[in-house]
Amino acid sequence: MNTENQEKWPQWKTTLHEVIFGTETPAGRAFDVILMISISLSVLVVIIGAIMYLVEGPDNGYRNIPESIYWTIVTLTTVGYGDISPQTGLGKVIASMVMIIGYGIIAIPTGIISAEISRARINRVKRCRNCGEDTNPDEANFCKECGSKL
Repeated sequence: MNTENQEKWPQWKTTLHEVIFGTETPAGRAFDVILMISISLSVLVVIIGAIMYLVEGPDNGYRNIPESIYWTIVTLTTVGYGDISPQTGLGKVIASMVMIIGYGIIAIPTGIISAEISRARINRVKRCRNCGEDTNPDEANFCKECGSKL
């Protein structure tokens, strides 16, 4: 992105751009990880849906690939409406793997978000208005570099 155009943006837009595309920030790194997980998950859902259509087929309720993708999403998110369920042994094995993957998908982003929140809490610092020192601990009342009140 052209830096000349960014200088004309409002502050909120610049901050949003930095969070989304600035991988050097913790929020940017977390966004990149979650984006990659989302893309990978979308591809995985389509592949598993197609495999279930081939394994189970129209005779067992999987009338087309979009319905099989629907079943994959419902199973992956652990909702499990029960309107479509695998009947063959291989289909049940695949369904079991999808359920386990679904639990992992819930746990991984939760862990990433929790870690970033904890890291942000631990690394809180105050910036000195006088000298610009930005490594003063959050609980400090005076700047460790110049001694002025924070």
